[in-house]
Amino acid sequence: MTQTTLGKRTGTRKRRATSNLPATRTAVDTTLSVEERRVLVSDRPITFEQWVDRGGRELYELVNGSLVEMMAAHLEHERLFAWLFPLLGVYVGVRNQGEVLGSRTAVRITEFGGRLPDIVFVRTDRADIIKKRGIYSEPDLIIEILSPGDRPSDITALEAEYRTIGIPELWFIDPKKRRVRVLTKGDVGYSETMVMDGTLASSTVDGFAIDCEWLWADNRPDVLTLLRQMSDK
Repeated sequence: MTQTTLGKRTGTRKRRATSNLPATRTAVDTTLSVEERRVLVSDRPITFEQWVDRGGRELYELVNGSLVEMMAAHLEHERLFAWLFPLLGVYVGVRNQGEVLGSRTAVRITEFGGRLPDIVFVRTDRADIIKKRGIYSEPDLIIEILSPGDRPSDITALEAEYRTIGIPELWFIDPKKRRVRVLTKGDVGYSETMVMDGTLASSTVDGFAIDCEWLWADNRPDVLTLLRQMSDK
């Protein structure tokens, strides 16, 4: 296996490249700066099954048969995730609408492609697509929280893959620009709505709606309080 690098990001800490792929594929052992995102390229395309079998601590996504290192999340990304994930997860759970999973859940895109979305929702009647090692068909909703270091080309490629497998609803939350791109699949492709204020409602999670301004607030509403309010409606 050979190793290349993509892009730049802040930081000076050093890490050493490792791989848990089968012994037939040998990784190059090279020290790189965290400023560079590593890409591990095998002598033949890596399959989804090989990717989910890795089990390593370092996070890579599978893009066109190669392992692409995921960038470290910014603090605001993690704070927003820590608020939105339990809010949606508990809301869905108490109403038996399905299951909400987090950013370590692999979603199969193709035989040689897999992603790790921030938040994933799968309806109860489609629960069979969730397997022990990942989700093997299109989830009903994917939410991605963008970070300042995300490159537009990477987001475009990610969106293209999600569109290709026909995910019914996509949210791209951009805290820096204070907006949410909502993509909804219809009979003839996707429609797009840009939400910057007012109500942000899901078309796949029945009754789930929040104030868009909460996503940018320094002090977001308490999750339990919101859930009680939602249950009264």
